[in-house]
Amino acid sequence: MKKLLCILITFLGLNTLAAQDVVVKGPDEKLQLVVFVQNEEKPCYSVTYNGKTMLENSAVGINTNIGDFTKGLKLTGHAVEVIDTVYQQTRIKTSQIHYRANELTCNLENVQGQKIGVVFRVSDNDIAFRYTLPRQNGKGSVTVNNEQTGFRFPQQTTTFLCPQSDAM
Repeated sequence: MKKLLCILITFLGLNTLAAQDVVVKGPDEKLQLVVFVQNEEKPCYSVTYNGKTMLENSAVGINTNIGDFTKGLKLTGHAVEVIDTVYQQTRIKTSQIHYRANELTCNLENVQGQKIGVVFRVSDNDIAFRYTLPRQNGKGSVTVNNEQTGFRFPQQTTTFLCPQSDAM
């Protein structure tokens, strides 16, 4: 009986760990990003601001000549780093910029054991992300065949376009 109970507790613990969401917030904690692996092992993310949904579950992933990183993925780890830097710009209204953000690096692995990273940056006003592919199978250059990255806005979302200024 004890053995069965231990196995059950271990199974439930692993199942909870596998379904765990990774959350990172902006420095003021209003903007929040959640990363998770959905059904069919597809990586997704969602975004809220002050508890209001800005982006619903949106796909993340690329299919390349060295591997498919759109499905069959598992989250193998993550790390959060605080970014707080000041830099100068000479050709804009505010010449000294104080940039603060939290950076989340998610490590994913496909069924072939190939690795990909997705690096998210969440500041008080915006979110950006990029893919990182470590050198695999001796290949240094990669061709992206297609991209599954999505941006699913809530149904009643409205947008507007504004004219861009001319280049300097």
